[in-house]
Amino acid sequence: MTAVIICEFNPFHNGHGYIVNEARKLVGNGGRIIAVMSGNFVQRGEPAVTHKWCRTKAALRCGIDAVIELPSVYAASGAQFFAEAAVNIINKLDFVDYIVFGSESGDVEAIKKVAMLKANPTEQFNETLRDALSQGLAYPAAMQKALGFETTFLSNDILGIEYVTALIKSGGKAKPVAIKRTGTTSHSDDLPASGDGNVTSANAIRTSLKRKEQSLTELQKYMPSEAFDEFSQSLKENGGPVCLNDFEQYIFGRILAIGPEGLKNLPFITEGLENKIYAECLNARKLEELIEGCVGKRYTRTRITRALTALITGADHEKHFSKGINVPYLRILGIKDSSKELLGKVARCCKEKGNDYIAGAVPPEFNGLSRQSAELLKLECIATDIYFLATLEKRAGAEFREGLVIV
Repeated sequence: MTAVIICEFNPFHNGHGYIVNEARKLVGNGGRIIAVMSGNFVQRGEPAVTHKWCRTKAALRCGIDAVIELPSVYAASGAQFFAEAAVNIINKLDFVDYIVFGSESGDVEAIKKVAMLKANPTEQFNETLRDALSQGLAYPAAMQKALGFETTFLSNDILGIEYVTALIKSGGKAKPVAIKRTGTTSHSDDLPASGDGNVTSANAIRTSLKRKEQSLTELQKYMPSEAFDEFSQSLKENGGPVCLNDFEQYIFGRILAIGPEGLKNLPFITEGLENKIYAECLNARKLEELIEGCVGKRYTRTRITRALTALITGADHEKHFSKGINVPYLRILGIKDSSKELLGKVARCCKEKGNDYIAGAVPPEFNGLSRQSAELLKLECIATDIYFLATLEKRAGAEFREGLVIV
């Protein structure tokens, strides 16, 4: 049996280890667990704190059998598109039995109920959503009002709803399984109080590192030793953690270069937001000032950071989001030596469904790939080169050189 975990592992912590262990109980010791993982840019509209090959190796050392990349164009997008792209990848694998995800509620039946309504909206639902948006509510809050949540679903519940919605709409066969999260929620910026355990959110770990509130050694207790080893080694070699502020000059330069008309082509830009971003760019001295100047009742901080990150990933509304999502290739970033039969299974699925298959490095000159795959991978290569500008190495061409990670 095979389970897939849609993830970012940014970084891999004890809570992730718990979910992997629960997935292992589902599939048994002879089963396989595949991660569909964001690359160098993640769903909050930010760079990952360490590069994807570090996070791949950590995942493999902590119980994952294979890691398939979720392209950055879709990884750094809203919950709906993030989920649709991940499920699109999973649906190409005819041997997957379960989609496993962490959830604040752990109530998969409630998640399925809401997902069914979202996948098959009534006229009342559409009217309530329109009214909520017209009142100035941000899209997540408007959606929650339209769905009539009996309880307040938090971020991982909402992602779970989007996974199940995407499964329903696409006719996917994998069974969703919600694992109740332990410890602090993903919203928390704070580490647990002393004596409150060794499970915290990835966000709390990242925030602590960025604020330099804790030494790296003090964060060790929140991560499996294998993941901490990879994480700390990457920070030592590459510097970091990588933050959106590291791309401040690049983002300002791109906004000035393309202007409001160019900004209109980005995803997540609606109702004149392009003019607001451009105006704030002219006035702001720092990226943080630009972001805060755009945040308001209608636009969340994450909405703004996703739009700005699209300047790096090359995401384009018309090309990538307006006509449905289809990831034209499957790319395996890493695999356990004991699970190499998955390479053949994934390759077979790609051949049967007419998708490109890549194991490890991107082929030179994108040889042998379809036009659609080559275009999407070109954007990935550029985004990775820009990502490494924020590291000590500042290496170019990593996508063509980094081979398949084998543990």
